[in-house]
Amino acid sequence: MKRTLLAALSISLLTGCADVQTHTTTKYTAAVVSPSLEPSMRSLRNLQVVDGDAVYESGKEGRFYKLSCKFLQQGTESEFFRLLHDPNPVVRVMGIWCLNKTDSVKHRNTIKDMYQDSAEVSFVPVGCIVETTPVGEIARQVVRNPYLLEWRHHPEEKKTHGKPWDATGDNIPR
Repeated sequence: MKRTLLAALSISLLTGCADVQTHTTTKYTAAVVSPSLEPSMRSLRNLQVVDGDAVYESGKEGRFYKLSCKFLQQGTESEFFRLLHDPNPVVRVMGIWCLNKTDSVKHRNTIKDMYQDSAEVSFVPVGCIVETTPVGEIARQVVRNPYLLEWRHHPEEKKTHGKPWDATGDNIPR
C-alpha cells in the first residue's frame, strides 16, 4: 500500500498532476481578456518598464500607468485575476495594480499571495530612477501604499477608515 501510494505520488509529481505549491516552478498561462481589452493587452505585453504617473524628465504619465487606466475602465475583476497568472511579469504587475485600484482592502490577501514572485521588472514608480525590482516586492509596496504609482493623482490627505493614511499600511484593516 505504501509503495503504491509513493509510486502514485512520484508519478503525479513528475507529470505535474499534483497540486503542490512551490515557488520555484510556477505554471503560467497567458491571460485571456475581452476583445475590447485585447489592443491594450498587446501593448502591455510589449512593455519593458512598470512606470507611474509622474516619471522621467517630463514628469508625465508613463506607458504602464496610461495602460492601467484603460484596463481599469474596460476590464473586470476576473480579468485582473487572470493577469496574475500570465508568464509576463509586467502583466502580473498590472493584475496586482488593477486589483489594488478596484478594491485594495478586498484584494489585499490576493496581492499578498504574490509576495513570493521573484521575477524582476524595471520599475519607476515616480521620478527618473529605474530599478530592477521583483514582482513580489512591488506587491509588498502596493499593500503598504495603495497610491504607489500615483504621485500626481494622489490625494493630499488620504483617509482610510477615518484615520490618516500612512505609508506602512498599518491603518488598513487586515
